[in-house]
Amino acid sequence: MHGDVRSLIETIESAFGVRFEPGELGDDSHFEDLCRALLSRQGGTISHRCYTSIVFWRLRRALVEMLHVRKGSITPASAVDCLIPEGVVRRSHWRELSQASGLKLPGLEYSCGIGFAVVAAAVISALSISAAANSVTPPGQWGALAIVVAFAAAMAVTANRLFFVLLKPLATSVPAACANFGDLAKTVAGLNYGSLSREFGPSRRRDLVEALGYAIADLIDVDPRALVSTLTAENPSLSDIAEANDGFRLGV
Repeated sequence: MHGDVRSLIETIESAFGVRFEPGELGDDSHFEDLCRALLSRQGGTISHRCYTSIVFWRLRRALVEMLHVRKGSITPASAVDCLIPEGVVRRSHWRELSQASGLKLPGLEYSCGIGFAVVAAAVISALSISAAANSVTPPGQWGALAIVVAFAAAMAVTANRLFFVLLKPLATSVPAACANFGDLAKTVAGLNYGSLSREFGPSRRRDLVEALGYAIADLIDVDPRALVSTLTAENPSLSDIAEANDGFRLGV
């Protein structure tokens, strides 16, 4: 199974509180296969409660208590950037909001500039190590050179992760898919589908599909509304879904 597809399936397992059997889903499985696998795991009477509304009310109540803002000032169209102060303090508010609401929130992101700098630094480090190794490796010692190049690649990955850890306090941007409070609620509903279904009962298929689309959109860099429409209309394979972006989000 392709690594991106594996990450996609693991994200869905975490959000929906399920575990797929080995070989049940793979690169060539389609979105409808995924929906059937999830629906087959739903038990009990279908709930007609709207998960998004429940999440919206919980997030709004928590935010009102945290920041002492007027409840009426928080609507689905409210910009999250305006509701939650920018800067490093946003990370602590984001964490408090998750704890107060009892809900998992999407990770905050690095700005494009910081994300590019981290990746560029890792690549430059690897190229520098490779160049230095090449200059000291005797001619014809291709085996030794291959080992050093492999080591350089490993160092690049390690440096990349280290930079992300060290710069984690600078990841303060709200994901583009959660720009307004309504979309934030939909994303959070998708990421917490498993716990919500245990509390209120399984949702209707339409609501499950929307939650699934928003959970997937939180992982990959695509617009959730467009993704939900594409998933239902085109029934793409899981590998196509995983590759429908320029790279997984730089969220922590």
